[in-house]
Amino acid sequence: MAAAPTKKGDWRLTEDGRVYRFGRKRYPNRDLYEGEFLDGVREGNGTLSYYNGNKYEGEFANQLFHGFGVYAWAPFLENGQWIRGRRYEGNWAKGRRAGEGIYFSGYGESYEGHFKKDMYEGFGVLTKKNGDRLSGDWEKGKMAGNSKIEYIQGNKYTGGMVMGKFHGSGKFVYAHGLGWYEGEYRHGKQHGRGSRLFMNDSRYEGDFKYGQMHGEGMMEWLNGDQYVGEWANGFPHGRGVYIYAHGDRYEGDFFKGVFHGRGRLTYADGGTNDARSEAMSWECGFRYYDGEFAAHTRPGDYIHGVVFPKPDGKRHGQGVRVWVSGNRYEGGWENGMMHGRGIYENATTGGKYDGEFKLNKKTGHGTETWGNKLGIRFQDPMGWWHDGNGYCRYEGRYMDGYFHGEGQFIAVDNRSYHGHWKKGKRHGNGTATLIPESELGDAFNMNVGGNGALYRPYSYKGEWKDNYKHGVGVLTYLNGLEIEGDFEFGHPHGNCLQKYPKRKTDKHRVCRQGRWYKGSNVEWFDYSAEEEEVASGIANYLLNTMVNTKEEKELEDLGLWGENKVPEFDGGGSIVASSITDGLDYQN
Repeated sequence: MAAAPTKKGDWRLTEDGRVYRFGRKRYPNRDLYEGEFLDGVREGNGTLSYYNGNKYEGEFANQLFHGFGVYAWAPFLENGQWIRGRRYEGNWAKGRRAGEGIYFSGYGESYEGHFKKDMYEGFGVLTKKNGDRLSGDWEKGKMAGNSKIEYIQGNKYTGGMVMGKFHGSGKFVYAHGLGWYEGEYRHGKQHGRGSRLFMNDSRYEGDFKYGQMHGEGMMEWLNGDQYVGEWANGFPHGRGVYIYAHGDRYEGDFFKGVFHGRGRLTYADGGTNDARSEAMSWECGFRYYDGEFAAHTRPGDYIHGVVFPKPDGKRHGQGVRVWVSGNRYEGGWENGMMHGRGIYENATTGGKYDGEFKLNKKTGHGTETWGNKLGIRFQDPMGWWHDGNGYCRYEGRYMDGYFHGEGQFIAVDNRSYHGHWKKGKRHGNGTATLIPESELGDAFNMNVGGNGALYRPYSYKGEWKDNYKHGVGVLTYLNGLEIEGDFEFGHPHGNCLQKYPKRKTDKHRVCRQGRWYKGSNVEWFDYSAEEEEVASGIANYLLNTMVNTKEEKELEDLGLWGENKVPEFDGGGSIVASSITDGLDYQN
């Protein structure tokens, strides 16, 4: 084939008989073409210089760029910035880039590869201004098919793409050791089955939806914790099992990453960690909790820009909690604490509380028992000791774990108190029985033996303060003697009326008024000689009917028996001398 003509008048003849002539033509818009013509149209090699400065140099066919050619754009202003160096060098077809070529955008971006209809199509490599490198198959200017992307900051992707987005199977590796994802993609998002390794080496395997863990999956944290179950929007959600590294296990419902709904939390070793025992501040060593939970979040693990909260849902609703000791609670919960109606049982003693709770404390109405039938000696809330042959019982009001308000306490030996309480102490109006039932009906135990008192207080009815008889009340002794009046810190103190028991020969009950000081009579008010004689007769009667000769001898030897002297228990286990008319007391 003849050489291409290069100046006006030159021509060349092709093998098929066509004659190409060199020419020059300026168009009305002032564009200029210099090159070959065939039958008056641009055909062959030539240069088209546009009036705006753009320029094409290469092959033409039927007026259009066709074959190999180079198109260079003149510098232009865009958004206040000059764009220079835009250029394409490669193949053309019917005026469009087609086939292999190299394109420089002028913005710092370049593409080397295959073109079709002016767009990236087929295999090619795009290098972006920031240094990212995209290599693989392209379709209509977008990556499609198998691709590889290397980001300048170190991230890498290898896998399928559609319309420039990750699609199909692929693997994304995060830079700087932040982990990776391998699995299915859909329209640029992790979607379908996949595996995700996080920057702290925690790992998830399971379903994804639109970039988040969603569906069925398993998560294993670096510290050894594991979760298997349902996920929603990146969190455990629905039914699942969470196993702590130390062996504790929760199986049940989750809500946004925390326990919520029905579930069972089993403790491997009855742990005492405060973080796992916040619901029972008064007893640790839990075995399991089976019941309802509510979602409450706290700061969790920070994993590649995402916070994964630890499962720490609070027990909320109805549930059962069992301790390692075997103690058991069944009832209402709120915010991780016993709240509402519930039953707490002591496995060792058999004691039980059935009533209301508020924020983990007995508050409201309830019934509680203490004790055992195992012969194990125990002390009840009143401080009384028992030999383990029954149960003490309280029924009434509570507040913050204390007896508070109206209530009745009955000990296993039938000592009791019925009345008002304040923070666990008798306070206000109430009636108390002070003698064990087993010591009633026996003159020796009732009067001399037992605790060593000639006669002991049997009951008190009146006002109390901080567990002491305090205020106006009536103290009744086993022999029928009564002291009615003012009491202070457990003893008659102030003006009182002493009422003697009525004998068959008495027309009326003898009473005597006087003043007491800390339990002892210090003054009698005036009364008639007849009343004095009756009172003395009653005193002698009490002495003669309560003390036998042998006992008199023992007391005389101790210096505690004689005229107007009777033994009295001082509350500490010792015998003291007292006047028969003193206001004797035994503090219970």
